[in-house]
Amino acid sequence: MARDNFKKGDITKLSQRVALRCSNPACRVPTAAPGDTELGVNSIGVAAHIHAASPGGPRYDPSMTSSERGSISNAIWLCSNCSIIIDRDEARYTAKLLKEWKVKAETTAIREQGTKLPSDEDAINLTTMALTGHPQKLLTKAISNVHTATARAIERSDPRFEVTTHFKDGQTVYEYHAKEDVTFNFEVKGEEGVEILRKMFEEGQDAKLPAKYFDTRGFNFPGGSPDKPEYVEIRKDGIEAIHRIWLIDTESKVTEQFNDVHGKAYFGTKAMRFEGVACSGIFAFSYTRPILNTGENSSFNISINFALWEGKDVRKLPYFSKIKSFFDGIFHGAELHTSLEIDGDTAFKANTEKMGKEPEFSNVPESVRPAPGSTSNPLTCMAI
Repeated sequence: MARDNFKKGDITKLSQRVALRCSNPACRVPTAAPGDTELGVNSIGVAAHIHAASPGGPRYDPSMTSSERGSISNAIWLCSNCSIIIDRDEARYTAKLLKEWKVKAETTAIREQGTKLPSDEDAINLTTMALTGHPQKLLTKAISNVHTATARAIERSDPRFEVTTHFKDGQTVYEYHAKEDVTFNFEVKGEEGVEILRKMFEEGQDAKLPAKYFDTRGFNFPGGSPDKPEYVEIRKDGIEAIHRIWLIDTESKVTEQFNDVHGKAYFGTKAMRFEGVACSGIFAFSYTRPILNTGENSSFNISINFALWEGKDVRKLPYFSKIKSFFDGIFHGAELHTSLEIDGDTAFKANTEKMGKEPEFSNVPESVRPAPGSTSNPLTCMAI
């Protein structure tokens, strides 16, 4: 039976779309170079079929038409070595995987277009900088490349995790994101550490512990002992959530809708917490409450990020009128109503009664706090 081969023009386009490099992300070797003659080209590139060109071939799909098998959408550009490897092990190198290679190779070619590729001189300059502290040439991507290389090295040692690294406040931070369910045991010494873990499991709080008091089994720190990090922080996975907030005037019964607060809900075994922002990050809203409705009063915190107003025209402060109207309503006795929505469903609703006392302020200089009964300044932190 005849093979459904690719057209010559499509093969040229296929190779150029990946910058004449092998599409295998673990290979990416250049596939073309000058030949012996003045106009000769030595190519080790192959336009390989993702689904075989004829029955009996690797990944053959009988549902495809002849034109589909011979189209560029069914082709992937590989070096001759990788083209042989994928056809000898079609169970490992599935059509889905090859299509992912192709997309990644084309995306990489777009990103690298017009960008100088690393050279031997770059490696020499980087080594010189490491040994002497004086670079011969400014390597603008050196730091990010080091972080990327470090993360990849850690991922290879434990492929269950996706790792990112960054440098913050004089410390290198390693973030581990589990790709699958990961089981490991840990032991924390000291009453303070136990209390921190209790809040993590029961209240959904993040846990930050000194690494020297944190012993694990089934999980390796980067570098291993004795090069443990200074702290270990475990963060709870949050669920995207929206808090609706509105005020109801107790006398006129007029409802004033406030901006929706977008954030995340974090659940423990006994309590949950919510953290979110509205008004482009100027307005922040957070609280922790029991999961089971015990009938007890709960507190929440509202804060205003005044730093986002710095340098702005005082006559046109973003969201100032909206936020001022909100606090004016509260100070004049309006009821505050709120509801938590997750995936479009209402998780719970809550409301406050008329405030019977002045709100509590935190981290606000006396000079900017409003006088009793005044509504001239928004609150920084309020507990009801």
